[in-house]
This record gives sequence, C-alpha cells and structure tokens, in this order.
Amino acid sequence: MKLRKFMAAFLLMSSTGLMAADTNTDSDKANDPMEAFTKGSYDAKLRLSYEYADADNGVDHADSLTLGTYLGFRTAELGGVSLYIQGQSTERIVSDYDDTMGLNTGDNDVVADA
Repeated sequence: MKLRKFMAAFLLMSSTGLMAADTNTDSDKANDPMEAFTKGSYDAKLRLSYEYADADNGVDHADSLTLGTYLGFRTAELGGVSLYIQGQSTERIVSDYDDTMGLNTGDNDVVADA
C-alpha cells in the first residue's frame, strides 16, 4: 500500500513538472537563425542502473551495472519554434551476464535489456 501511494505521488510530481516546463522569457528568444544556436542550451542526464538475476537453471547468477548517458541541445525560440536534438548511449560497467547477443553466452543468467 505504501508503494502505491509513493508511486502515485511520484507520478503526480513528475507530470506537474512537465506541465510547468515552459519558462522561456523574451530574453531567451532569438532574432535570427544564428542567434537561435548561440542562445541555445545544453542538458545532460546520467542514469546508473543495476540488475541482478538468479534463476535455478544451472548457470551462474547475473550482475549488470550500466551507465546511461543522455546529452541534448535546444535552440532558443525563433518565430515560436525551437529545435531539440538528443544523443543517448549505454555503457557496460559490470557485465557478468548473458545478453543473448554473444556476451558470456551460456555462462551466466540472462539480463536481456542491459
């Protein structure tokens, strides 16, 4: 029950933040295309993820520690429009698992989404 209340509160706070995300002022707006890029802003997000699997199937347990990196750039608003581009990568830090694509195949349990 506590978990359900926590998840409901988390989703409410997340969606509230998304609705209030438009905070552009006139100083953030560009007057020409080049200024749209020079007044643009960068953002970054890092996500550390750990997964553990231990199935009774005769192979070793699995440990997966990955770091997801998200880098983005948003231009300043020009004529009511802004552009956003984002790149993403996932790097393996600990890879003691079978990813079903050739890494440690058959030696460890499967962590398919790592």
